[in-house]
Amino acid sequence: MLTLQLFFSYSIFPVFIRQICVQTFLELRRHHQRILLYLETLSKGNEHLPCFNDHPQLVIQELWDRFFPHMNDHAAEHMVHQLINQSLDHWTTNIYDQYQRLCQGIF
Repeated sequence: MLTLQLFFSYSIFPVFIRQICVQTFLELRRHHQRILLYLETLSKGNEHLPCFNDHPQLVIQELWDRFFPHMNDHAAEHMVHQLINQSLDHWTTNIYDQYQRLCQGIF
């Protein structure tokens, strides 16, 4: 039980989550071409879907940009840390967390 308390303590848990976010992003980034190809294939004939908003090429380009293609892995990792830092205790993050708690039962 002590190990669980230590694992979920405030000082360790955010570092663990941060590491998972960064590692996941870098792994997705390594496979960005496959992801974008899948999205492009899916968009053909499905432009009317809400996720494409009648502008599938724009959606694909915006996703491409989110992979930070102009950066090396180290710079992209740094950018992910910056995004995490910006989201911590930001009012939009807090509102979204409240929504998840109230409407979805997610804590």
